[in-house]
Amino acid sequence: MKKNIGKTDKLVRIGAVVIFAVLGYTVSGWFYIPAVLLLVTVLTNFCGLYALLGMRTCPIEEMQGQEGRREDSQQGEQQPQ
Repeated sequence: MKKNIGKTDKLVRIGAVVIFAVLGYTVSGWFYIPAVLLLVTVLTNFCGLYALLGMRTCPIEEMQGQEGRREDSQQGEQQPQ
């Protein structure tokens, strides 16, 4: 999975997790469901909905760093001709 959540998006999601967790504790346990879903997206740096819509909020430099590591490992497998 490619990273598609940036730092600002992550901070907003963490705030939403706290709000939903408090609502889950005080109002209804159903609010824990979106809290858990948002927490998973924060921990994995990946949002499935963003992937379906072709969106990303992380800077291009962060994505290039991931691709660079993958290309380095593939170059080690290639044999010189």
